[in-house]
Amino acid sequence: MDKSVKRIGFLFLLLCSVFIYADTEVDNTNQGIANASPGDYIIRSNGQKVLLTQADIDYARRQLGLIVDQESQDIPSLVENPSSNGTNWFEEIRNAFSEVWRFLVGLPQYVPSSFFNTMPSFVRSIFFVLLFFAIIGILLSHVLGIYKNRQEWKPKPDSKLMFSYFCGSGSFQQKKIYKEAHKILRDKKWLRISIAGLAFRLGNLTHASKVLMFACSLLYLPMAILGFLEMTLRCIIGTVWLLCAGVVHWILLFILRWISYIMIPIWKIVDRTVRVALHCSHCYSKFDLPKFKCPYCKTIHTQLIPSRCGILVALCECGHFLPSSALSGRSSLDAVCPECDSNLAEKG
Repeated sequence: MDKSVKRIGFLFLLLCSVFIYADTEVDNTNQGIANASPGDYIIRSNGQKVLLTQADIDYARRQLGLIVDQESQDIPSLVENPSSNGTNWFEEIRNAFSEVWRFLVGLPQYVPSSFFNTMPSFVRSIFFVLLFFAIIGILLSHVLGIYKNRQEWKPKPDSKLMFSYFCGSGSFQQKKIYKEAHKILRDKKWLRISIAGLAFRLGNLTHASKVLMFACSLLYLPMAILGFLEMTLRCIIGTVWLLCAGVVHWILLFILRWISYIMIPIWKIVDRTVRVALHCSHCYSKFDLPKFKCPYCKTIHTQLIPSRCGILVALCECGHFLPSSALSGRSSLDAVCPECDSNLAEKG
């Protein structure tokens, strides 16, 4: 069977499974609320349905004396877990997913309660599933943007070296990373595990079985609606996420760039003090800084010193890092006379 059909079936089963975790009604007593989970609800005497938050549950537990100190309440749950011995890994995975689900269903406490109280439980469940897939798409968009531009370095003018990450290549990569991430974020086709991606493939699916095609046609409309809602959440939340991440990224690069600018002249002085005088046996010229040949592409670099291309190492245009200081092993490279370009018998 086509892989797209398998993915669509898996997602359909996942959407159906949300009803298993749908919120339940608990008794409108301190005992009932204390044993509830975030997302459960109570029915008041006037018939009003109230969704419980973690704060409501903690209040009921304090009334019953089950919580004396919040910090002491949290610590045992981390250290006294009998299933943490690694023998029941399936139970640990199930508990991990359960914690993620409880976190998602506890999100309504951060928004006006009237907004979620008016929602049916299955609508809330579908909303959190869409939110879950949207968050996955946002994080993968960011990661793919970084991965695809990890080898983008800014070349230095009139040189065969690249600027170091902190002195130019970082900001150069940053622009490409977030441009690519925004492009991926708004692409409805790229993510095969997203609802929008599966809806797109479902709409373009062809199969010899008429029964299968009829079933897919029935699934397409709800999948398209859910995919549209997921894309809306992904674009809104993802734009905010990438904007905030871009600002933090820019601030870190700005700080590290100025730290590098301060360190470069210091390392230049250190590098100059440890140099030794060299003589060319061909043109008899005297110098302390020869040219150096890249061992990979044989490119000759004239100023392989601590600079904006790197304090200890510098990136050659061939993609290999070369030592740029005497303290980082620059003398291991083949040296060339800066006057006649003859190979030196003694490495600089």
